[in-house]
Amino acid sequence: GVNGKKLKNKLHAYHELGRYTKLIHSIKVSGFGENLTNAKHGIFTGSWKKYLDYNIKSLTSNDKLIKLKVLNLDQSKEVKKIFENIKKQKYTFGLNHGDVSIWNTLVEKSGKVNLLDWGSAEVHIIPHLDFIHVVRCRVESGKPNDKEFSEFIKGYGMSQKEFKLLKPELLRLMLLISFDKLRWAIDRNPIKIKEFSKRAKRMLELNLN
Repeated sequence: GVNGKKLKNKLHAYHELGRYTKLIHSIKVSGFGENLTNAKHGIFTGSWKKYLDYNIKSLTSNDKLIKLKVLNLDQSKEVKKIFENIKKQKYTFGLNHGDVSIWNTLVEKSGKVNLLDWGSAEVHIIPHLDFIHVVRCRVESGKPNDKEFSEFIKGYGMSQKEFKLLKPELLRLMLLISFDKLRWAIDRNPIKIKEFSKRAKRMLELNLN
């Protein structure tokens, strides 16, 4: 097959990506996060509550993100309210591919689309996490374009109206995830701090403006 990004017309490929994403979300799993401890029963060991509590408790006057000028103290208080409201919501958790992208496909001559690269798979909110990745690609690169994205959500079985209702939740979760990844970079991968700081600032603008 050929890599999907080389296709002149990518509409079918994006439709199939949406359909595959829906199928992936139907796989029975339990827990949260990336660490699979029991493959037979689909058990992951992370905790959504701990993940949220860590990010809420990190929003203090001594926060490293304030020192990095990602946000100021007043904005930190607003972000804390957003995260606390997320904690009150009830979500459905399931398996997410984590990198649903046209460049992670091989398309056969028959038109069959093969989804590759499962290295970012994890249990998280569905359909939110995989949609977040696709939306972030649209924000940062303009790909998929409007028609391609429309095919993706159609393949998933979601209407434009349903996506419009989902979008505010996606933006709030994108903020949470961007802050968490930046904190991870500060602690474990400093070379990523600049890139992740830029993304966190962008997500902050989208949520507070």
